[in-house]
Amino acid sequence: QTIRQINVATQVVTTLAGTTGSSGSTDGTGNAASFSSPWGISYSAPDGRYAQGRLFVADTFNNTIRQIDLATQAVTTLAGTAGSMGSADGTGIAARFDAPRGISYSAPDGSYPQGRLFVVDANNRTIRQIDVATKVVSTLAGTAGSSGSTNGTGSAARFSNPLGIGYSAPDAGHAQGRLFVADSFNHTIRQIDVATQVVSTLAGTPG
Repeated sequence: QTIRQINVATQVVTTLAGTTGSSGSTDGTGNAASFSSPWGISYSAPDGRYAQGRLFVADTFNNTIRQIDLATQAVTTLAGTAGSMGSADGTGIAARFDAPRGISYSAPDGSYPQGRLFVVDANNRTIRQIDVATKVVSTLAGTAGSSGSTNGTGSAARFSNPLGIGYSAPDAGHAQGRLFVADSFNHTIRQIDVATQVVSTLAGTPG
């Protein structure tokens, strides 16, 4: 129930936030904060507000997305409400998740001045998007409660217990970049064009 930090040069490991053996959903600083089976993590580089950058954590059993200011070790809840699972899109604590797992950050651009987070909402079988500046949560692909392996656009696509996610930067063919999703129960790697929301299967065969 902790977030740990490793100094790669010295291999020294320290605890950044949370307390071993203590689960909970408390926002706070350092070991005053608590988590419940945190799973995915992603980093954003320093900016004018965050001198050492931020960490974003998929706090799975709390059904929330948490944020850690690395300079101060202050932990806050960015989206979702602890103890309330669901699939609702909305802003901040009004949004609902069901066992969010993987999480990946994309850098700021003209439309998203603090960047975006892409979240694998595992039990909902959806891929969610969070505008970090506004905290608005929306569903990018899949339909909550509907499992399958269908390729398609946005809500027409289907996943089966997706767990991991990674983001690649925009290129000539993908104006807003791509997402790569480990679609666990389908035994496949899926690809999402962020601009068009088109989901395709990159590798593997369902079943």
